[in-house]
Amino acid sequence: MDTGNAESVDTTGDSAAKAARKLAHRFWNEKPATRFCVGFVVFVVAEVIVYVTIHWLIPII
Repeated sequence: MDTGNAESVDTTGDSAAKAARKLAHRFWNEKPATRFCVGFVVFVVAEVIVYVTIHWLIPII
């Protein structure tokens, strides 16, 4: 009993290239631009924490 349709599966050409790219970047944060943006946001948040600590909390103490 044949339940699959072999013609509907295209593993050549464009879809094979897409599948290879998808396997190369399996997680959302592995692409270069995304990694840069996430790193930049982490850097900015760290700088804000340092600013708040130095300028607001230390003078209160």
